Amino acid sequence: MPQKMRMTLTCLVLAVALVAASVSSLTLQTVAVIHRHGARTPMPSVNASALCPGGAAGCGILTLQGKQMLTNLGRYLRHHYNQTIEPYSFYNPDVVHTQSTDVDRTIQSADALLRGLYEHLEGTPEMVYPVVNTRDISRETELLVWDGWPALVMWSAATDSQFFPMLSNDLLQNVVNASVLAAVGEEIGLNEECNPTLPTFFPFQCAIDAQDMYSAAITTGTTGKFPVTGQFYPNLVEALVTYNEYAMGKFDEETNDGKFLAAVGSFGYPLALALLSHLADGGRSLTHYSGHDITLIPLYNALGNFTMLNPRFGAAMIFESWQPDDSSPVFIVAKSGEPGQTPESNFTYTFQNFSLTCMTASGAVYHSLSGCPIGDLRRYVSSRAPQSPRGICYTSDSTQLALNCTAGDSAPPETYCSYYRGMCLDACGDDGAMTADLLCVPIPSSTVRAPPKKPGGPKQPTRQHYGSTQHGAKRSVDRHRRG
Repeated sequence: MPQKMRMTLTCLVLAVALVAASVSSLTLQTVAVIHRHGARTPMPSVNASALCPGGAAGCGILTLQGKQMLTNLGRYLRHHYNQTIEPYSFYNPDVVHTQSTDVDRTIQSADALLRGLYEHLEGTPEMVYPVVNTRDISRETELLVWDGWPALVMWSAATDSQFFPMLSNDLLQNVVNASVLAAVGEEIGLNEECNPTLPTFFPFQCAIDAQDMYSAAITTGTTGKFPVTGQFYPNLVEALVTYNEYAMGKFDEETNDGKFLAAVGSFGYPLALALLSHLADGGRSLTHYSGHDITLIPLYNALGNFTMLNPRFGAAMIFESWQPDDSSPVFIVAKSGEPGQTPESNFTYTFQNFSLTCMTASGAVYHSLSGCPIGDLRRYVSSRAPQSPRGICYTSDSTQLALNCTAGDSAPPETYCSYYRGMCLDACGDDGAMTADLLCVPIPSSTVRAPPKKPGGPKQPTRQHYGSTQHGAKRSVDRHRRG
């Protein structure tokens, strides 16, 4: 190792050690928690009326076990932070702020956490009536990017025909064979997509649905009726991990040299920025986010961890901001954990320190289980920002061509294009303008254009176009799976 590099690394290690050693002298200022919803009923792609409790309407419903998980998380927070979450004697939604995706099971999970946090107030005049803030899913740029980013909606729609066959081929070659999927499908009720002799055979979706059903059965203690599925459950989990790995960047890297991900930035970048803002501000005692597995995975990635690809029911992260006095820099410590998944575990939570990836002012990247100054963490997160000034509204020419969304249309745009232009007012590019009918027309040469936007953070959607179904079209497979 070159002498200069050795000295830099030595100084860096010493600096981190000294800061970490001084944490004991700091004061905990504020806490942020973000979690996946608790255990729910299955969400199969086929045969839902037979496989979900009470029929298809019973799919994806938070269960009693799921509520218990998040109640336990609230109790955990009360036990560890009761001196920080003030005023602890009563619930104040101005200082304990909750944000959830606009999905029933995440809203109920958020409610369960708050009731666990303030369980000691049950039956008193100060009993908690939780305030859970949501926004329309099509505008959820932080907690549900697969539905809230026009860039991701367009990109996935244009690449579905390549994405899913690639996943299925990878699955059959490296994870599980077709005969196993057939046996699992017959046992669990997914024959339509799991039987290789049928034209509807869909290896990847079969594995994902079987994994989902068995995971739900683990939480209710009913896995005994699925012995074959249980035998191959690790393989099914690996299929889910493979899906998340491809969705979070591997597919783009293998088919597009990573150009899309570079343009739009890390999918967890907006959420990481929001968390850092709340932690630096210190105005709230607790900031609370309730989301999904595909809320946590992008956040892990934005923080430099690319291996945590299977957050189980109730999985959570806790962020702590520490400060010696009002004028000193904030120091951030992060933890990750999850509840036990079986009834025998009582769904008790365990947490461990999460290794943050941080960056010094000189650009040196380091990893720390004991946390780092918020400036160092913000520098690393900022390095994952979008390279395109259009951010979450970015779309390539090839994507627009694939979805019949090029400029100069003679007829109203089709489904995805209509959604995209309804969300992004600059969808017609620098040389075009958009009509009330969402048509792109050229700008007269005499028109003075405003200066281009500077590159920066993700662009918020500016206008909503409402169609008959979400994003104007129904897909054969839910690429934006909300687990």
